Amino acid sequence: MKNKFETINRDENSIFMERETGVVHSAFSREYELFESIKAGNPALVRAKAQAYLDEGITMGFLSRDNLKQYRYWAISTIAVAIHYAILGGMDETDAFNLSDEYIRYIDSANSPEAIVNYLLEKAEDLTYGVFNSKANRAFSPAIRRCIHYIHVHLYEKITTDTLASECRLSRSYLSVLFKREMGVTIHDYVLSEKLEAARVMISEGTPLSEIAYRLSFCSETHFIGAYKKRYGVTPGKR
Repeated sequence: MKNKFETINRDENSIFMERETGVVHSAFSREYELFESIKAGNPALVRAKAQAYLDEGITMGFLSRDNLKQYRYWAISTIAVAIHYAILGGMDETDAFNLSDEYIRYIDSANSPEAIVNYLLEKAEDLTYGVFNSKANRAFSPAIRRCIHYIHVHLYEKITTDTLASECRLSRSYLSVLFKREMGVTIHDYVLSEKLEAARVMISEGTPLSEIAYRLSFCSETHFIGAYKKRYGVTPGKR
């Protein structure tokens, strides 16, 4: 860590110190190559570019006199740029910004520079896989992509085929046929699957089943429990 990361002399007059010491920010070309790899959705290339970046050494600007804050500020700025490249690569904006929030929350709670750097390396690959999967989804028609986006954004609401048809400006029957042909499942099954996956996360966080059923717009707690058991073979644990 100490040999790979350096901060421009801790003086507010950064330009003067750069001229005096010859120590300057890491080359933009290195960052650009890494972010372009994320945009391309190429995890192997991201690993290679990240390793090359580390091997060369990273020089950060003077952001804080507190060393941990220095890394946090640098990490957050890196995340912000990476997320925008992921969106340019085709990742859904809502998914990308939600990931950004998640990443920044971790950085805010990290207690060492090592933890911050390791987390960024791990999430750079995860983000790139997300872009890769998004590129694969481009095989779907614009109407189906719009449909999926609406479902993800409005997952806590009651979602009907009529609502989606109106959103996509298609007839109910045509959208149903198109969705099944491209996604391999019916609209109802896809929406239910997404809601149940969200429910699993809520259960792991200790959310009461009654609240989960309400927030995900199930008809009742009983309906939610039945749907959960049918999909996963077990009832959701009471908490």
